Amino acid sequence: MARNEQSYGQLLKLAMRLLGRGSGARSVVMLVLALCVSVATVGTLTLTTDRLAKLIYTQATHFLAADAKLSGAMPFENTWTEKANELGLAHSETTYFRAMLFGPEDQSADSAMKMGAVKAVDDNYPLKGQLLIADRPYGEPVAVTHGPGPGEIWLTSRLFSGLNMNVGDTLTLGEVELRASKAIIQEPDNPQSALGFAPRVMIHQSDIASTGAIAVGSRVNYSLLLAGEAAAIGAFEDYILDAKNEHYRWQQAGEGEGADAGVFERISQYVLLVGAMALILGAAAIALAATQYTQRQAKTVAVLKTLGLGPRSVRRLLILQMLVLASIGALSGLILAWLLHTGLMAIIQEIIPQTLPMAGVLAFVMPLVAGGLVLAAFAGPRFWQLQNITPKAAFNAVHQASLRAQWWLAGAVLVVLIMVLTQQWLLSLGVLMALALVFFAVRFLVLASSPLLNRWHNSAKGAVRLGLGQWLNFKQVNATQVSVFALIFLVLFTVFSARTVLLETWQQQVPEDAPNHFVFNIFDHQKTEISKFITANATNASAFYPMTRGRVVAVNDLEWKEQLAQSPNAQDRNYERELNLTWSQTLQDDNTVVAGKWWQGDEQELLVSIEQSYAEGANLQVGDTVTLSLAGQQVDARLASIRTLNWQSMRPNFFIIFNQKPHDFVASNWITSFYLTPDKKPVINDLVQTFPSISLVEVDQTLAAIKLLVQQLGFAVEYLLALIAMAAAIVLVTNIYITLPERKRLAALNRVFGAPKVLLVKALWTEFILLGSFAGLLACLGTELLTRFWLAPALKIEQLGFLPMWFWGAPLAVLVLSLMARFASRDVLNTSPVRLLRSV
Repeated sequence: MARNEQSYGQLLKLAMRLLGRGSGARSVVMLVLALCVSVATVGTLTLTTDRLAKLIYTQATHFLAADAKLSGAMPFENTWTEKANELGLAHSETTYFRAMLFGPEDQSADSAMKMGAVKAVDDNYPLKGQLLIADRPYGEPVAVTHGPGPGEIWLTSRLFSGLNMNVGDTLTLGEVELRASKAIIQEPDNPQSALGFAPRVMIHQSDIASTGAIAVGSRVNYSLLLAGEAAAIGAFEDYILDAKNEHYRWQQAGEGEGADAGVFERISQYVLLVGAMALILGAAAIALAATQYTQRQAKTVAVLKTLGLGPRSVRRLLILQMLVLASIGALSGLILAWLLHTGLMAIIQEIIPQTLPMAGVLAFVMPLVAGGLVLAAFAGPRFWQLQNITPKAAFNAVHQASLRAQWWLAGAVLVVLIMVLTQQWLLSLGVLMALALVFFAVRFLVLASSPLLNRWHNSAKGAVRLGLGQWLNFKQVNATQVSVFALIFLVLFTVFSARTVLLETWQQQVPEDAPNHFVFNIFDHQKTEISKFITANATNASAFYPMTRGRVVAVNDLEWKEQLAQSPNAQDRNYERELNLTWSQTLQDDNTVVAGKWWQGDEQELLVSIEQSYAEGANLQVGDTVTLSLAGQQVDARLASIRTLNWQSMRPNFFIIFNQKPHDFVASNWITSFYLTPDKKPVINDLVQTFPSISLVEVDQTLAAIKLLVQQLGFAVEYLLALIAMAAAIVLVTNIYITLPERKRLAALNRVFGAPKVLLVKALWTEFILLGSFAGLLACLGTELLTRFWLAPALKIEQLGFLPMWFWGAPLAVLVLSLMARFASRDVLNTSPVRLLRSV
C-alpha cells in the first residue's frame, strides 16, 4: 500500500482532532493540566522570588545607604573616586569620629557636655534609603533624602535632653558652633552593633575642618558609599581589591552580621527546596499523564498507519501534538502563574512600605523553558515510540516497549533543570538521590508485606477479602502506586515541616520583647541605681557584664599573623581588630558549649571561652594558650571551651569571655540591655540626665524593620506551601486515573457476576485505605529522616524538636486518597457493566 505524506496543515487538523478525542478519556486534559500546574508552580516561584529578592536587596541597600561600601581608617585615594565616576557609579563620602558636644552656655557643666559619635556626610548622602527626621525630639518622622546643610547639626532625640537643649539652639562641636535644626529619628545605615558607639550627631562634610576635632592620632573611620549597576559594582570591587590594603573593608548590601543575619539565607534555601520539589512533582505528573495518553493513542496510530499514513507524517503528527500540548499547557500555566503571584503580591503589599520592583525577563522565560524541557523529557519518548507501532498492534495488546533508557535520560534532564533553578549542584543531586532511594525502599517494603497481607486475605471475609484480593492480584502496580503516593506526601510533609520550623525559628529569633536598648559605659558606683531604674521601667533586662577592650596577639607563642596565615579556615574578617571582652562565671542561656567545657568556678588559672566561628577561622583548639593585649599589657589564658552564641537575641554577646578578671590593671565598665515599651520611651531622658556619662543605644527601629521583613517572608513561605500542595494534588489525581481503566474492568466483571454496589464500594475503600496507610506512614518516616539529616543542616537549624506530622500524616493520607478514589471511581458504580467494558 502506498504511503501518503500529508501537509502540515492537514496534519495539524488531524493532531487537534486526535487530541480532542483523547480529552474525552481525560488523558489529554490530565496531561495539559499537569504541564499547566508545573509551569504555574515554577512560574509563581520565579516571579515571586525574583520580586521579593529585589525587594530584600533594596531594603538591604537601605540598611547600607548604598549598594556597596568601602570603609577604613585612612582617607581614600582620589583615583578611587575617579574610577567610580568612570564606571558610572554614584558615590558619597562619610566620615566618622568622636568629639565632645557642648550645649548652650547657660547650662551647668555636668549637663552641657557629652561625648558623641559624629557622622559627617556630603550632599549625595544617602545614596539609597531615607533619613527620618523630626522638628522635635521623638516627633513625627518625615522622610528626607539628604543630610544637614553647612552650619547645621542633627542630633538623635535623646541627645537634646542629655544636653538640655531644644531644636534651634546652638551646639558647640570642637571649635565651631552649629545650629541644631532637626532631630534624627532613624538613619538608613545606623550601625546595628550596640557596642562601642556613643550618641550620634550628623554634620556636613564641609564643617569638619572648622571643628578641629580631627588631628594626628585621632580615631577616624572613612566610608565611600557606591550605588549603580551590579556589573559596575563588581568591576569596582575587582579594581579595589588590588588597590586597597588591610586598612580597608569592602561590604555589599546584604552582607554582615546583625539581628537579621541568617533569615535571608534560610528563606533562600527554602525557596530552593520548594523549586526542586515543584519540578519533581511536575515531572511525575507529566510522565504519568503521558503514559496514559500514549497507551490510548497506540491503537489510533496503528490504524492510521494501516490506512496509509507515511512514517514522516506520523513523526510530524506526533511532533505537532507535542507542540500543541506544550503551547496550551505552558501559556495557560504562565497566565495562572501571573494570577497566583499577583494574589501573593496583593497580600504582601499591605505590609510593604514601598512598591515592589517588577520581575525580570528571566522570571518569565524560566518556567516556559522548564515546562517545555520536562514535557519533552518525560512525555517525548512515549510519543516517539508511537511511530514504531506496527499495524498488527491495532488488533493486539497495546504495545509496551521498555522505557528504561528514556527514564535515565529524563532523570538527567530533571537534574540539570533543578541545578539551573537552584544554582546548587549538591542540593539538586541530594534531593533526587534521596527521593529515588525512598521510591525503591517503599516499593521493596510494600512487596515484602505481601505474605502478611496474603494471610490476612485468607482469614478475611466480604468486602475486606475482595479488596485485599484486588490488592494482591496487582501487587506490582500497587507497590509502584504506593511509592509514588509516598513520595508525594513526603514532599508535602517535608515542605510543611520546613515551613513550620522556619516560622518558629524566626519568631524565636526576634521575640516581641527582645531588648531594644543597650546601656554601657556604666561605672561601678552607678550600677545599683541604674539597675533600680531598669527594674522600675523596663522588662527583659539582661545581666550586667563588665566590659573592656583587647585583641589576640599570639597563640602557643606563635605570632597572631603567623597563626592566621597557617589557618585553613580563615574567613573574610578582621581578626586583628580590638574586641569587646568580658568575664563571667555563668554561661548565658543563649550560649552553647560545643568543645571543651565551661568552668566550674574553683579554677585558679586564667581561662577563656571563644565563639565558634572566630575560633574556627583562626584554627584555635581547646587547650591552646592564647595571649591577649589588654590596656597595652599582655596576659596568657588557656582556651577552655568553644561555644556558639545567638547574635539575634539582642543581648550583650562577646567573642571572648574570661573566667575571672584578667588582671588588676584592667579597667572596665558595665553593659546591659533591656526592653522598653513605646509609651515608656520618654523615661530615657531621665536616665540620661541622671547619668550623663553613660552611653545608650536604641535599636528599636532596627528591630521593627527586621520584624517587618520576617513577616513578609512568612507570607511567602505560606503561599509557596499552598502552591506545592496544588502541584501534589495534580500528581495524586493523575496517578489515580492511570489505574482507573483496570479498576473499571474489574468492577464491570464483578457486577456482571452479581456483586452489589455496596460490596464494591467497601472493597474500593479497603484497597485505598491500604494505599493511604502505607504511603502515609512511610512518608512520615522519610520526612523524619530527610528533615533531620538534610533539611535541618541546609536551613541551619540547630535545634529540631518532635515533628508533629506523626500524629496527622498517615490519617491525612488515608482520608485524601479515599476521598479522591471515591470521586474518581464514581462512574464505575453508576454506569452499566456493558458501557464500562466498552469504555476500557
